[in-house]
Amino acid sequence: MKTKTLKFLALTIITVSLAQACKSPEGDRSEARDAQEVKESKDDALTVNTDKSSVKWLGTKPTGEHYGFVPIIKGKVNRNKNVITGGRFSLDVANLTVEDLKDPDENQKLTGHLKSSDFFNTDTFPTITFHITEVKEVGKEEPGEEAKGGLKMTHEVSGNLTIKDISKNISFKANIMFDDDKIELVAPQFLIDRTNWNINYGSRSVFDNLRDNFIHDDIGITLRILAGQ
Repeated sequence: MKTKTLKFLALTIITVSLAQACKSPEGDRSEARDAQEVKESKDDALTVNTDKSSVKWLGTKPTGEHYGFVPIIKGKVNRNKNVITGGRFSLDVANLTVEDLKDPDENQKLTGHLKSSDFFNTDTFPTITFHITEVKEVGKEEPGEEAKGGLKMTHEVSGNLTIKDISKNISFKANIMFDDDKIELVAPQFLIDRTNWNINYGSRSVFDNLRDNFIHDDIGITLRILAGQ
């Protein structure tokens, strides 16, 4: 009886561990829609502070996860008082970083693979852009939402995300704070399906012979954008 109990406990631990390892990134999933028309705003434009802004990515697979950052090259946010009326950001995906691998050789190997044609093909498409198409308040027509750390979601941001010359409109919830000379936007992790931008490597939804050698389609994105002083 004792031996059977130990075997059952061991099997339970293994099953739970595998389930956790196979878990996709957490966060609200942003559905990719057709790109929307972009209306250029003539309102005041605040320059994005690239040193104090960040775009973090997270990718997962059955055996673990990897994460890092994509540098922001430049950006602007248009505002009319406490209303965002436009904006555009350019990301330097050719210089993305991997933060979890501390061994230089392993880090370089993964970084190189992410830049290859299997993923972002940065030799041909060195930048990613996000062009704001709409920002609307939440909490008036619908209840506000709480995120990790008690951060209240005040707005829903929609925009055209262009990766590898493919543009899709996505939306995500964010906390946006307005000051006289700056805007801060913080978006807890949300998810995009990479296959919508033809990043298909290791995807079980594209290839049916991968068994456990797959990478989840969802990529986690976390944003902090500071525009102005």
